[in-house]
Amino acid sequence: LIPDPSSEHFQPYAIKMFTAAESVNVVTISSVDGNEELEMQWNPQQVPHLGLWLNVMGWSGCGATPYFNLGVEPSTAAHDELSDAQSECARCVLPEQAVTWEMTMRITAKARAI
Repeated sequence: LIPDPSSEHFQPYAIKMFTAAESVNVVTISSVDGNEELEMQWNPQQVPHLGLWLNVMGWSGCGATPYFNLGVEPSTAAHDELSDAQSECARCVLPEQAVTWEMTMRITAKARAI
């Protein structure tokens, strides 16, 4: 449910959360009316964590008015801080090393009556 910023009880917030290793490998995001879906799927052995960034008008990195956004971020570590991630990194990339993984994205939409 999308919070209503015109509500007297609305509280802006921004938070980044991570799942435990290999606990999630597919995410589905549905539109408010349920007519569209975006599904993302990946191999949790290659990319073991999922980061979820929720910004409900709580942050703007460019000095503009804070906005709504959602970031779904498959990740090799459950941290944004490099120093924290290095100690728990499931997959570190060395200088000049290339690392790849696959992600499948599926967009579906229900037919609408005219």
